[in-house]
Amino acid sequence: MRQRPQPASSLLAEEQPLDEQEQDAVLAELEQQQATTMWLFRLLFGVGAAALATFFVYAAWQQQAAPWQVRYTGELRTVTSQGGSVAALALQGAGLAAAAAALLAGLPGRGARARSCLPAPRHTWLLLAAAAAVTAGAGAYWAVALHANVRKWGRANGFHPELMWLPAGPVAYCLLCLYFTHSLSTTSQELQKLQRLRYRFKKV
Repeated sequence: MRQRPQPASSLLAEEQPLDEQEQDAVLAELEQQQATTMWLFRLLFGVGAAALATFFVYAAWQQQAAPWQVRYTGELRTVTSQGGSVAALALQGAGLAAAAAALLAGLPGRGARARSCLPAPRHTWLLLAAAAAVTAGAGAYWAVALHANVRKWGRANGFHPELMWLPAGPVAYCLLCLYFTHSLSTTSQELQKLQRLRYRFKKV
């Protein structure tokens, strides 16, 4: 009867050195955990970015078709322009779409452990960085508009904290994607180092 492999936690708790098979078992379990985490992160955050991109593109179209009829743009109609509002919303949608593409493009299958454990490729970093830059630029437009609204109407009538998601939401989401991608890529690099540090040892 084939012996069931011990979990990594119990193997690492042993005081004696691990033999080659045990090292392989520990690495395989760590890689599987990393692959699952990476797959879930890319799927959930990628779908979230795609949903947000759809919302902002729709908002841009709605602003173009029926100017100022939506509250989050209507509140700022005296300090923004129609074209500027449409462009800012469209840019935010485009940035979020780039983030979605970076995370979902080439997403390996859930069981593809080898590919899922690799650090994020260069094109993923470039797309996420571009997404953060684009959404930050568009967010600056809304931040200036919110500030101008306060200056024009005073804090009592012109301050709208409920609209802070408009400049901050998309760029915060893109920066969050960058942060988790960096964190998971660092873990993948550490796993590769562990793979190179395997030693030969055979238990008697």
